[in-house]
Parts: sequence; structure tokens; C-alpha cells
Amino acid sequence: MSHLKTLAGGYKENSPRVRSEHSKKPFVDTSIKMINAQELANNIKLWASEGRLSSEDIQLIISELQKL
Repeated sequence: MSHLKTLAGGYKENSPRVRSEHSKKPFVDTSIKMINAQELANNIKLWASEGRLSSEDIQLIISELQKL
């Protein structure tokens, strides 16, 4: 019967290698398109008029934008 290495049983040999997440290089996407602010505002107005955004949703958007 094979010997299982479980967390409860611990490791009797070498512990597993832990690799640092800091060694990864950050990914920068240079093809990101700028957002047209006027188009975004028009979309928000449209969504609100269609009932897809409530007044609470709009207040949340405003408060989040003010944090920037």
C-alpha cells in the first residue's frame, strides 16, 4: 500500500517547494483603448431611462467617481 502525504499527516521527507508570487513580472496591456467619457455618460443616461439603473445605483457610481 502506498504512503500518502497529507496535510494532516505531515511530510516525512522534504517539504514541497514554495514559489514566490513576487517573481512574476506584471502584465501591461499596451493595447488598452481609452474610454470616451461622453459616451459613458450617455450610456448611463440611457440605462437610467430604461430602468436598468436605479437612483441608488447612480448615487453609488457618483460616490465611487468622487473617490478618484
